[in-house]
Amino acid sequence: TISERMSARLAQKTGKPEQVAIVRNWVDLEHIYPLGRKSAYRQELGYADDDFVVLYSGNIGAKQGLDTLLDAAAMLVQQQKIKFVIAGEGPAKRGLVEKYGHLGNVSFLPFQPYEKFNEFMNLASLHALPQERGAADLVLPSKLGGMLASGAPVVVTADEGTELANFLGDSAIITPPGDAEALSRAIEQASKGDREDWKDRRADLSRMLSKQDGCISFINAVTG
Repeated sequence: TISERMSARLAQKTGKPEQVAIVRNWVDLEHIYPLGRKSAYRQELGYADDDFVVLYSGNIGAKQGLDTLLDAAAMLVQQQKIKFVIAGEGPAKRGLVEKYGHLGNVSFLPFQPYEKFNEFMNLASLHALPQERGAADLVLPSKLGGMLASGAPVVVTADEGTELANFLGDSAIITPPGDAEALSRAIEQASKGDREDWKDRRADLSRMLSKQDGCISFINAVTG
């Protein structure tokens, strides 16, 4: 299984904790990494080098809590240097475009090509990982590894004590699920400057989610 909480549930249900192993969703650090320059996507999307881009890339469904992120975007619409990019597909996308598509600081994009994905992830000044309450307590979303590997800061919505909050610790900005006002404040504060002391911690976490470590964990789980 992919998380501590899911492992505990499986162990309880099966009564055989020795047969349960954790193999987290991994990221290929040779494919996702900091570019050390501004992403070419900025020019493609018409953003200035000093625009603060909040990026969500992934499935657009009900449990992602994107309403909270887009409500925060609406609150920040007068902050002309803060931009929001929502990239992906899913059952909730049409409704979100209808509700928030008028916002001048929000761009909706489809999934981006694999060969351009690192360039795209480096577009972010801040990665956003919103989730509905409860979702953060069972899994570490697979998209988290890519966010951390890109080197940009991450803001997540998660309650204290959840699997996601515990894993990230003080390496990310954490706000309560469903609280758009708290999220908007956190984004505005983040736009005023990166926390340099978080960078090493984010790099450490991305290595914990690396493909190499994941394969080792999987082999150990299978071979015992």
